Amino acid sequence: MIGTSVGRDASGAPLIDASGSYTSNNDTNYKTNKYALIGDYNPDFIANIANTISYGNVSFGFLFNASIGGDMYSSYMMTLLGRGQTTDTVDRELPYVLPGVLSDGSVNNR
Repeated sequence: MIGTSVGRDASGAPLIDASGSYTSNNDTNYKTNKYALIGDYNPDFIANIANTISYGNVSFGFLFNASIGGDMYSSYMMTLLGRGQTTDTVDRELPYVLPGVLSDGSVNNR
C-alpha cells in the first residue's frame, strides 16, 4: 500500500506544524520517499495442512489454512477511532504533545 506520509526532517524525525499537528508529505513515490510505503497486504508466509481419514465406506477430509503477516486497512477502525469509541481514546481530553521537531529543528513543545 502506498500513500501520503508524515513529513520528516533530514534526520527522519516527524515535522510538527504551527498548530501542533504533523505535517503531511504528499510524495507517494516510494523510491523518493521511503515513508510512502505504508503497508504490505502480502502475508509473510502461508501454511496449509490437509489430511483424509477413511474407515470402511466413510471418509473424513479436513484442511487447516494459516495466513500469517501482512497489513490491513480498516475503515471500521478508522470510524471507531474518529468517534472516540475505542480504548485508544480514553485520555483524549488530556493535553498531548506529539513527538517530533518544529520546522526550525527544535523539539516540539506545542
